[in-house]
Amino acid sequence: MKIRPSLLVAALALVLNFVPRSFLTTEAGQEPDPLLSLSETYLERLCAQDFQALEPLLDANALFEDPTRVTLTGKVQRIQGRAAMLENFAKNAKSQGQSEVEIVETFVTGEHVVMRLNYNSKGSANVIRVDGETPSVSLVIPAVTILRIQNGRVVHHLDHVDYASILRQVTDEQK
Repeated sequence: MKIRPSLLVAALALVLNFVPRSFLTTEAGQEPDPLLSLSETYLERLCAQDFQALEPLLDANALFEDPTRVTLTGKVQRIQGRAAMLENFAKNAKSQGQSEVEIVETFVTGEHVVMRLNYNSKGSANVIRVDGETPSVSLVIPAVTILRIQNGRVVHHLDHVDYASILRQVTDEQK
């Protein structure tokens, strides 16, 4: 019995759809996973505050959520739509100092990229006020970011930020 090449390709594609992406790691010299590449570019542009370059990476109906923000504001942060997200990111950029992101760990599962990060904020950290004052300190802010990517665009950005550690760092710095 002879199997047509097109059937072999279709069978292989079907099998690979059920293999977790973590088993399909790239070796040196091979192309990186496109979801990882997109997520890294997304974070770079976000941290560089290059919102014009960030815009094409976001779906028009994208959703940003930060349920842990309740620690600081008493409310879960939820922003729907690319324009609203970019406006929020720009507003936050004005009140924050320069920051860099360190990707500590990352993996891809299906259409989700899960990243454990450290945001390294330098200069004025207007994330929080202590006794009515904005502290001018460098902070290391641990976070987990989950990006859901479809058709080459971020459709959902979910942050879980350790705001309690920010409070501790700022309080310790003020002593």
